[in-house]
Amino acid sequence: MDVVINPLAGRENRLVALSGTYFFFVTASCYVLRPIRDELAIANGLDRLPWMFTATLVATLAANWVYSACLTWFPVRSVISWTYRTFAGLAIVFFMLSSGVAAPGVRFCLFLWISVFNLLAVSVFWSVTSDAFGFQGGRYFGRIAAGGTIGAIAGAGATGLLVERIGVAPMLLVAAVLIECATRCVAKVPLPVRADEPGDEPLGGDVAGGAVQTWRSPFLLAVGGYTLLYTVSATFLYFEQAAIIGARVSDSVTRTALLARMDLAVNLLALFGQVCLTHRLFLLFGTGLLLSALPLASVVGFSALGAWPTLGVLVVFQVLRRAGHLAISAPMREALFTSVDREGRYKAKSFIDMLVYRGGDQLGVWSSALLGWVGAGVSGTALAAVPVAIVWLALSIWIGTRLPKAVASGQ
Repeated sequence: MDVVINPLAGRENRLVALSGTYFFFVTASCYVLRPIRDELAIANGLDRLPWMFTATLVATLAANWVYSACLTWFPVRSVISWTYRTFAGLAIVFFMLSSGVAAPGVRFCLFLWISVFNLLAVSVFWSVTSDAFGFQGGRYFGRIAAGGTIGAIAGAGATGLLVERIGVAPMLLVAAVLIECATRCVAKVPLPVRADEPGDEPLGGDVAGGAVQTWRSPFLLAVGGYTLLYTVSATFLYFEQAAIIGARVSDSVTRTALLARMDLAVNLLALFGQVCLTHRLFLLFGTGLLLSALPLASVVGFSALGAWPTLGVLVVFQVLRRAGHLAISAPMREALFTSVDREGRYKAKSFIDMLVYRGGDQLGVWSSALLGWVGAGVSGTALAAVPVAIVWLALSIWIGTRLPKAVASGQ
């Protein structure tokens, strides 16, 4: 049995603030880079996008293998710092390569690099946080996630403010500075709380340990399934959004304004939930029940969208679902990894967050395309997502029944 030491007693606020600051810099850098990636996707042509997603899956596989190998052979915190600083260094390299007229190959590699960074940087953050907070972490993860939401708002706002003044390439230097700030926060986060686990030793084991452990553990396999079904359903809703808004809002400027207002509403609602609600809901209901909230909302939302495929239903469903994910579902899913060993918190988590997530992207994209090809339409596609959400709900309930009491309640 794990010997659990509470490192938070008397210093909860300081540790939550430190982790929130760390997450602020991570998400700010992601949201500085995200518009660059999206513009690259558009510039390369929408007909190439499926192949770019496939290439991203391959790049993610390679990055995950290298990351897992480093964790196997080198001290964990050193690997974390090297990982972030490698990304910061590559941002500077891409700045130098993109300062003039970037070659198509450079633009393609930049797209892949940003896509991998956005997943790995966030996954690494939550691994470090789960490691530091242990079983007590779940109750604090909503407040910590608020730092990430503020970072997302700041990063997107900074890009919108600066890119027209300094250009696209210099924004890579802004991202490099933010990544370095995140790296400096890592050194201040406490080491693991379990007395029977080494503080900063190599994880050892197999380089493919994350995939192997996920496959052999019913619990981790279920967490991977939860992630996969979330991603598939999100892709379905993304296609619904494109179809409904495209059909009902003809002007490009009006569409952009609507999407921007939806993003703002998502972040404001998520921030309110993270600061004011998640902690209280966690103490009332625990991890297991809160995991089921988003799948249940998705069953209702996709059913409503299938019956009434209107712009109003879409906007309400999309905003509430995305805000609910950021405020409740994501922090509770991260809390699940406090119940596994250290190899699971780093290797299995990165495997699920990166490869399973990208696999869900691929499955969702091609499934939505197939439904469009057979003429399912907006209503048919929404109704096809309902069984996916039902399976997702059943899986979340099963995960909740398998959680150790300490993880479920945070006690």
